[in-house]
Amino acid sequence: MEGPLTVSPTPQAIPPLAVPSVPRVPGATDLILEPSYARCGASPAEQLDALGELVGALSESHSLGKIFSLLARRLKALLDPDVVQVWMVDREAQELHQVLTLVDDEHRLAAVLAEHKIEELATSTFSSAEAVRTRQIVVRRATEAVPARTAEIMAAGRIEMTLSIPLLLGEQIHGVVNMMFRHACSFEVEDLRFFDALGRTVSVAIQNAELLESISRERRWLRTILEELPTAVIMAEGDEGRLTHTNKAFQRMLGAVDGMSLRDIPERFGITDPRTGAMFEWKDLALARALFRGEASSGEFQVRGDD
Repeated sequence: MEGPLTVSPTPQAIPPLAVPSVPRVPGATDLILEPSYARCGASPAEQLDALGELVGALSESHSLGKIFSLLARRLKALLDPDVVQVWMVDREAQELHQVLTLVDDEHRLAAVLAEHKIEELATSTFSSAEAVRTRQIVVRRATEAVPARTAEIMAAGRIEMTLSIPLLLGEQIHGVVNMMFRHACSFEVEDLRFFDALGRTVSVAIQNAELLESISRERRWLRTILEELPTAVIMAEGDEGRLTHTNKAFQRMLGAVDGMSLRDIPERFGITDPRTGAMFEWKDLALARALFRGEASSGEFQVRGDD
């Protein structure tokens, strides 16, 4: 059985498209001003349009799988990398776990990617791990001095450049998106702002999806507990007091209430006011008062007409 029921926070809204300040990037001057490489990817206007479309799509996405797929495909369309990988951070184990890979040339790169594993975040030399450790965008080119293991991977896959973008929200790091290119290119200030905004936007969507899953687990756990209670339980919600759940004990005692609301209860079960003998007003039922007025009651009872 899962842990105790906790009060969950409210999901956050996807942030507005305000352009953040330029994030700190290792070697940022070289990346922006490098004269020997063509500019990477889409124009600033195309990036802003893409971010707006992504915000709309993410607002309707409630599963991590769909969020990662949207992210990978949008980056593929904008920057044309040969590989897009999404990694999630396991904070307890201090590891990165690969959750999605989008590969152009699957046969040639498959063997290379199979060896592209990240163990200890604290000691790994891969750009993905560095992006998590430093909370910064990391770019590495094959022409630069890179760690031996990274150079080996890049040479085996004929990779000219890697780009790693942390998925960061405040001080919390959710993961990293890593791209591999068989062609080297350069970035401008607008690109770095776009990557920064993209990482934060996706992080909000990830946090919301995790929150919704947590709420769903809590509800399933609560329903399991209520279902097995020996005491009859009935649950209602909404302006009309729609009945949403009854447990086995209630059903054995009073039968099914499918499609009913609180207003149907007095007549359905013949509940009368013990003081007058008249049919009970449904808004005065203990459950209705709790739902609509926030009142708590204990030891209260109404009388069924045939009792």
